[in-house]
Amino acid sequence: MKIAIITGEGSLPVEIAKTLLSQGVRPVALTICSDPEKMAGLADPVLNLGKPKLSLALKMLKENNVDHIIMAGTVPKRSIFSHSVLLDPVSLKILMRSRKDDHSLLGAVVSWFESEGIKVLPYASYVARCIAPAGQISARVPNNEEKKDIEYGEKILRAILPHSFGQSLVVADEAIVAVEAMEGTDGMILRSGLLLREKAAKRKGTVVKMMRSDQDERYDLPTIGPDTIENIFKAGLSCIAIESGRTLILEYDKVLKKAGHYDIAIWGL
Repeated sequence: MKIAIITGEGSLPVEIAKTLLSQGVRPVALTICSDPEKMAGLADPVLNLGKPKLSLALKMLKENNVDHIIMAGTVPKRSIFSHSVLLDPVSLKILMRSRKDDHSLLGAVVSWFESEGIKVLPYASYVARCIAPAGQISARVPNNEEKKDIEYGEKILRAILPHSFGQSLVVADEAIVAVEAMEGTDGMILRSGLLLREKAAKRKGTVVKMMRSDQDERYDLPTIGPDTIENIFKAGLSCIAIESGRTLILEYDKVLKKAGHYDIAIWGL
């Protein structure tokens, strides 16, 4: 078995590569991110695909005798509207035949790879140390106001997640401030800060993030990291609640350090 990591943005591919190396497996990296150099020393070879062009990706995988892949890291959702993606006939075919939500597009890509003899592996087992626990995660627990916002946010998410949107939202005083759309979680967090800034006399507002029931755990677990905490602080928010057992906390120690420094509560639902 030869494994390649299809590498998107963020540190998740790095964490997976480190685990593989600790198991005596040196993966191939096929990068579609802005910083392919992050895989240097962790994978061999590091192949820079650039844009998500599936036919070229398959060619590169076959040339390197890869028969298993792990899909890890983010690809900006707005890239589905980029004309450069449409230059690849296979990508165009999948894009035209699929709904444009994350689950449908990723599912179609996975099905295509497997129809070509490339098995897609789940990545959760490679980053088990990063899976969020239940209850208190940060040094500070949510206060009573934040607990009410968490409870309300969870109630709303359970209602809208079956419709395949709104993986996270921001609540303040039991009112929905922002719901995640194509901009992603960090974009929504910063947008909520603009909406709250004029009215808030103090830092307040809670992010609630959960996993949709139709998400495939092989390649699509919700994730937070140090940048998430930094953006929560920049937006003037004070708390984040994430679904335990189904959310990854990347660079765990850095997340806890930033949360402590900014007095941000992190809670596992």
